[in-house]
Order: sequence, then structure tokens, then C-alpha cells
Amino acid sequence: MRRLLTDPIFQLCTAVAAILLPLLCKYVFGLDLQDYVPEDIDVNAAIPLVVILAILAFNAVRLLVSRVILPSRVICHDVRYFYSFAENGDFEASIINRIENRSKRTLHRIPNETLVWNRELNGGKVLFKIVYRDGDRPHAFRNKGHAVSPIDIAVDRIRGRKPYSVTWSPEVEPGVMRGETIAYEVLIATPGTESDAFTDAGSTLGFPVSIDTFRAQLIAKAPFGYRFSFATPKVEVIAIDTGMPIENLPDDLPEPAISDDGSLLEWELKKPRTGRRYWINYRLARKAY
Repeated sequence: MRRLLTDPIFQLCTAVAAILLPLLCKYVFGLDLQDYVPEDIDVNAAIPLVVILAILAFNAVRLLVSRVILPSRVICHDVRYFYSFAENGDFEASIINRIENRSKRTLHRIPNETLVWNRELNGGKVLFKIVYRDGDRPHAFRNKGHAVSPIDIAVDRIRGRKPYSVTWSPEVEPGVMRGETIAYEVLIATPGTESDAFTDAGSTLGFPVSIDTFRAQLIAKAPFGYRFSFATPKVEVIAIDTGMPIENLPDDLPEPAISDDGSLLEWELKKPRTGRRYWINYRLARKAY
């Protein structure tokens, strides 16, 4: 019922039905609603006006409650990004996220999440899946789709790149109650998008932090027979709101590390600052045996 009442199409249909109701009663059922109200009230205008005002009032109250009285607050206990690459430039990601609802109301939609690619994406070739993993009680996701679109990031625009994003924010049923924790996994595959990683220019990988997060971990695996190396600059932190790099990075920001054999690239941040994209510039090259 909650989803039905908040559906814009349902609200539009209700308003149209209110406009047609007096005519329907009069010409189909032979019932003139004007006979049941004072003469100085035009029923043909009054009923639609009352219904439309009720819909507007309902949406205003809902917005007031969600944004001011009972704002949603979700924290992330732990998020792990597992990235893997193929020699032909194919890319696969597994993102395991464990979040807790700390707001005063039930959470019915997972906070919006976005990953960025520094090149154009063909939406029809982006493979996407989201699955429930575990929690205090069973849950299921609805509207599990994703959106692929260009994104304006100032630093990329300056460098002549045309970044694209993959965004998702599924509904969860039953809702996540106050104090409840759930974990879910997002799987993404983008064929051929990381071919630049095998050139001198290199490519970029990383993750955003848009909500309070206790721990974020990235593990990237190189194709068999290849090793990671860092490009310049090794690390960039980009402000999500302006798209510009943060000039003065904190001294205690951990640096990413490459394993001794070069096959793994790892980065772990504890309580990273929100509103940032954390990027690593890297290359992939064949190992010398």
C-alpha cells in the first residue's frame, strides 16, 4: 500500500479520476452530485480541487518527515570491492556491502551508489546483478536495475576524458528496521573497458564514499602473467560535489600496496571521509620471467 500511494502514476490517475467523477456520475449513473452540495459550490471544480490538494499535502508531509523530522541515516560497517581484469580488457567487480539503519524510520530503499569509469560505457553491454547475502532476517530486493549514463566530473573534463557511471538504488522488502543490519552483493561486468590499463597511459580504479563508513577495502587481481604498477599520481581523492581533486591529502591517508609478485593491488581505508571518490592510477604489464 505504501508503494502504491507514493507512486506518481497512481497519484496522476487519482487526480484524473477526480476530474472525471462528476461527469461519470451524471451521464453514466444519472446522479448529479450538485444536488448534494450547497448551490454556491461548483462540484465539478470542488472535487478535483480537494483531491489534488490532498495529494499535494500528502507529498509535502512525506517530504517533511523524510527530510526534516525523521531523516534517513544509514552507516556502512564494511564494504569490500573485489576487482578482476582479463587480458582483453574485460572488467568484473564484486562489491559486498554491510549497512545498518540508524534512522528513526524503516529503510525501504538502499542508499544510492555509483561507480565511475573514465571512458564511455555501452549500457547494453554492462552486466549487473544485486543479491541479498545475510542479515538479522531475510530480505529481498525489488527494482534491481541500474542506470548507465555520462557523468560530469570536472577533473576528467579537464583531462579530456568522458567518464560514465553505473548507479543503483534498489528497494528492499521487508524494510530495514531501525538498528537492523543487512549485507548485499553487487556484481558488475563491463567487457573491454580496461584496455587503457595495458598502455603507458594506464587507467583508474577506486570507489566512492557517500555515507559514513567504518572500513572500505579494495582488492584488485591482475590477469594471469601480468603485474600491477602505479601511474602518476599514485592516489587521487576527488570531491563528489565539485569533481575536483583534493589538493592537500591528510598525512595519515594509507597508500595502496602491490603484492611482491605484482598480481594483487590492495587498499584499505578506515573511516574515510565522506563525499569523496578514492582513486588509484595504475598500469598492467606482462611479467618478466
